[in-house]
Amino acid sequence: MSGLADLKRHPLSAIWGDMPDREFRDLVADVEEAGIQEPIVLYEGKVLDGWHRTRAAIAAGLSSVPATEFDPDRHGDPKRFVMRKNGLRRHLKAGERARAVVELFEWRPRGRPSLNDSNESVSESEMAQAVNVSRSTIQRAKRQSRKARGEPDVRPPSRKGYKTKQDRIEELEFQLDGKKHRIAELEAKLGSALSDACPDVMAENDRLRAENRELSDQVFRLNRKAKGGAT
Repeated sequence: MSGLADLKRHPLSAIWGDMPDREFRDLVADVEEAGIQEPIVLYEGKVLDGWHRTRAAIAAGLSSVPATEFDPDRHGDPKRFVMRKNGLRRHLKAGERARAVVELFEWRPRGRPSLNDSNESVSESEMAQAVNVSRSTIQRAKRQSRKARGEPDVRPPSRKGYKTKQDRIEELEFQLDGKKHRIAELEAKLGSALSDACPDVMAENDRLRAENRELSDQVFRLNRKAKGGAT
């Protein structure tokens, strides 16, 4: 296996986003103390499961981690595997989990649109159960996904009211998450435009951000050592 720093994250894993900074720092501390206990899983030469463990190992100064190749006979379908591993991420809200699982089963590798096409075999109820949301939240995520692709809305005739208060809460959370997602898309486009217009400034900004993360990790490790050595 190539060096840890050379490993890339598989797109199916990247759908679920990054762990919050605080949780990641705790993970780094655990890795420094006990190492990597659960092997990362590689698929198509990229990290399908264990991306944050890989990053934590790098931050902890490890040169290697236990790893295994994805085995369909043992792990099953790669999309279902990722869903099982990530479906109950604690830091994701209901709408975010629904959007992620819908995007997961709509994802197609470039040039190979039929590869791992398991979308048809996964029901809305199964998706909802996997990420602990209502079926209606999954349906809203699908509608938003179709809208983003410019496809027509095919929702059934609307009904008055909501089945439960939780259904209404999930609806509002979904709307909020959608706006956050759109803001993130616009910020990414703005960053791309700035990068094209001011490449030197953006390069300096990226360098400073990287240095800041490195310094933060160093301070965190020093604080951990200081606390451990205190009497």
